[in-house]
Amino acid sequence: MKRVLKFVAGVLLALVLVLAALIALALNAIAPQPGEWSVRLAWWRFEQPASVPTLLRWATHPAVMPHLAGRRLAGWQVESAGGHRLEARCAPCRVQLDALGPQPLRIDRHG
Repeated sequence: MKRVLKFVAGVLLALVLVLAALIALALNAIAPQPGEWSVRLAWWRFEQPASVPTLLRWATHPAVMPHLAGRRLAGWQVESAGGHRLEARCAPCRVQLDALGPQPLRIDRHG
């Protein structure tokens, strides 16, 4: 019985370590490069800056895209545009890009 408990504890510890490694890898993958368009993601009390281009690449993955279609994410209405395309609309949008100066770029809805 003691051997079984040690085995189960070892398996649970291994699963926790693998999960922690995957979370650390994902957070490192979404970290923005200097000057890159980024947003702050918040989970409970934890905030993490995230690269918008990386999040868009992940969002257009075939396994993720069907779950995002029709949702509203932080002021953006996300719709599937067929194939491997998502359309996201916001009105008005504010984008902060270091290459364009310190003031955020305001984009009004067109169309």
